Amino acid sequence: MKLIKRSFYRNWQECWLIFRYHRRPAIGGFLLTIITAIIVAIDVERSYEALGKIKLQSEDNIPFVKLLNTQSRFNSAKNTLEEGKKFLTSAALVERAIEELNLNNAQETLLKYDQFIKDLNIIQDLENKTLNIAYTCNNLNQSKSVVDFLMKSYVKHQSKINHENLIAIKNTLIERLAEAEIELRDSKIELNNFLKKFDQGNLKPNSDHNFAKLRQIEQQITDAKREIKQIDQKIKDLRFKLGIYTSPTAEDNSPLASDQRSLPNNNTPEDHQIIDTKTNNPNYVNSQNNRIKLARHPTEPEKKLLELTEELIKYEGDKRIWFSKIEAWENSRKIYQNSNKPSNSANKQQYQELFTKSETAENKYKTLLIKLHQLEIISKQKNVTSIQTEPIIIKNTFGAWNKEIILVSGIGLGLVLGFGTAFTLDRKNPSLKTSESICQLCDTKLLGKIPNLKKFGLAKISNSQPTLPERSVLEAPYSLASQAHKIVYQNLQHNTVKRKVKIITIGSADSQEGKSTFAANFAASTAQSGKKVLLIDANFYEPRQHEIWQLSNHLGLTDLLKSNAKLENIVQSPSLNIDVITTGFVFGDGLSLLQSETMKQLVNHIKQKYDIVIFDTPSINLYPNALTINKFSDGMILVGKTGVTSVTSMMRTKELIDKSQQVILGLVVNDKMTRLVS
Repeated sequence: MKLIKRSFYRNWQECWLIFRYHRRPAIGGFLLTIITAIIVAIDVERSYEALGKIKLQSEDNIPFVKLLNTQSRFNSAKNTLEEGKKFLTSAALVERAIEELNLNNAQETLLKYDQFIKDLNIIQDLENKTLNIAYTCNNLNQSKSVVDFLMKSYVKHQSKINHENLIAIKNTLIERLAEAEIELRDSKIELNNFLKKFDQGNLKPNSDHNFAKLRQIEQQITDAKREIKQIDQKIKDLRFKLGIYTSPTAEDNSPLASDQRSLPNNNTPEDHQIIDTKTNNPNYVNSQNNRIKLARHPTEPEKKLLELTEELIKYEGDKRIWFSKIEAWENSRKIYQNSNKPSNSANKQQYQELFTKSETAENKYKTLLIKLHQLEIISKQKNVTSIQTEPIIIKNTFGAWNKEIILVSGIGLGLVLGFGTAFTLDRKNPSLKTSESICQLCDTKLLGKIPNLKKFGLAKISNSQPTLPERSVLEAPYSLASQAHKIVYQNLQHNTVKRKVKIITIGSADSQEGKSTFAANFAASTAQSGKKVLLIDANFYEPRQHEIWQLSNHLGLTDLLKSNAKLENIVQSPSLNIDVITTGFVFGDGLSLLQSETMKQLVNHIKQKYDIVIFDTPSINLYPNALTINKFSDGMILVGKTGVTSVTSMMRTKELIDKSQQVILGLVVNDKMTRLVS
């Protein structure tokens, strides 16, 4: 686990160093992306999507559809959804919505039909039988208002259609009820005519058979009356629950009082018609329903009222059925009482058919009457719809976060672009990023790290500020830069305590690694410690010391090596304890001059005169001058620079030094990432 953490930390540190080295183009790309994202986000408006759902009920859940046993008048779910979509996208409804809701566009004028439809999305979900209505705009309340308006309009439209269907069903029920009433009257008349013939003696059953049959009929009549009393009690309880209180006159005229008196044995067809007309008349039932509606408790749910009313109607229907059976049994008893001889089987069969026909017609009439009564209750409801609506919600879409999404995307894209730029540049410049990596590659001791002297001011120990970064130690002797170069000198003294070092060669693998600047500042820091220092610019190809010290380069090292010029005429003293010899005018082969006997004599002479002699040499990988000069010195200080020194160049330099058996006194790294803060 520790190895994983250490590896992760090392990789992260390397990535961070890469970004720091190429931070300027990386930050530039990042800021450019952010600014672009901000500009785009300002122009983009937020958008909100309101979503509403309309769900169709199945036909089994529509009350009035079940009142007919015929084929439903409703279309299939697919056709209903398609018709609903056509209605919601109709020009009339859209224009009404635009006017009533005052929907404006960016020019503050009313929306056009095409603009409205563009923001409206209606999806048909056939599997769940739902219509999904979605409207998107830059105003939250407006999007919700549009969806709410469309849903309410569709509910009203569907309620109107259902009301028309309800009226059609009601008319059909009334027609069928009238037909059933005629059929019932005709069947009763036919049965009564048949019974009159029986009274004339045409049907006379056997006396023994009559006696047994009469006892059975009387028992059936007694049981029926007992059942009617129980039904009456239940009817009274339901009336009490529904809050119906009838007058004694109404009770006497209603069929509920029939169990208190005996049925007459000589009922005529006219008597039957009067009883049936009174008990089965729709107006009578409607009046009862109105009394129920008016007497109900104001807080009682409509559903409970419907259930209790249907139960009351059921018991009243059962009671009328029992009355019909009693009437039939009375007629049968009359037949058997007046019979003196057996009747033929044909008459019995005919009687049974007529009785069954009459009973079937009566049941059909009662069923249609109950359905009509239920339809009247349903028609009293305010809204008769076959749909359900769900609350409007604001769908969690990207539209409501347009600005935030653009900004976050800009930040993410900027980070990717920034790091991508840094890594791309790093691949083109695979330099060493840390002083530790340079030191490890050179396999030598690190004398010190020199901070970046170019970008930031120095510590304000003194009031003076450096005018040139190359002379920062001289112009700010108490600065951190001066201390860093003094640390290099102290570490050098500590590493070479066993031998005396007077002549030092400053070298580097390639150019642009800060070798000349270090040589100048190292000479200045050494001079500040009281040493007499001579700085010789031996870089004939890219001389820099005359620029750093602002000296004349008319005469220099080449003049000393080619002619018999005196050292006193060549040496320049820009500061206390510091003498500088510039390169002078270079022509021809400078390497041969460095290898001459004059060079040896010059080195021996200056060694006696100065405490420290520093040679600024050209790049080792480019020119052999540094290795040649190093033969006259006590050792070389190798200079590297983070972000500039590459692996291949440093390895090549190390190989050249090893082959020539040169002495490396130590390594100095110009750390590009370490800055001095004033």
